[in-house]
Amino acid sequence: INGMHKVDDYVYVVSDKELYKINESGTVTKIAEFNRSSRTSRGNEYTQASMHNNGTQLVIADGNSLKVFDIDSGTFTTTSSPGTSVADFIDGYSVFVDDGTGRFSYTSLYDATTISALDFATAEGSPDKLVSIITDRREVWLLGEDTFEIWYNTARETDHPFSRPQGG
Repeated sequence: INGMHKVDDYVYVVSDKELYKINESGTVTKIAEFNRSSRTSRGNEYTQASMHNNGTQLVIADGNSLKVFDIDSGTFTTTSSPGTSVADFIDGYSVFVDDGTGRFSYTSLYDATTISALDFATAEGSPDKLVSIITDRREVWLLGEDTFEIWYNTARETDHPFSRPQGG
């Protein structure tokens, strides 16, 4: 098992290269099989899958492009995002680390399949490679190899939805 996430009455599970849905009675349904490259030194094992939902879509970050399962329509999409191992949800946006860089990117509001190449920002206080991202209390915590920064949603104040707070 590489990742699990509960949405309503179902638990969604990523196991190796497959996505499953399990209902309350324990019935398992295979939803999709997708490409994943092994990222461990042991060869056949797969890395953890970071999962979240935005109300209508289940979003999976597994070290490759984001994968999106539309819960209502049952469609499964692999996006054109850069490789990412971690993603989270805040205020309608899916935010994710661009692996191996100091950048994080974000999707369109409530549509994780729509990602503009211009919708990204860079941790700038003390730039280093980002390794994780956490959202909490309307803040985005950017965790780097050596430092961290906190950003917040400024969509009502600027054209760019995320900014560092002054004096933060």
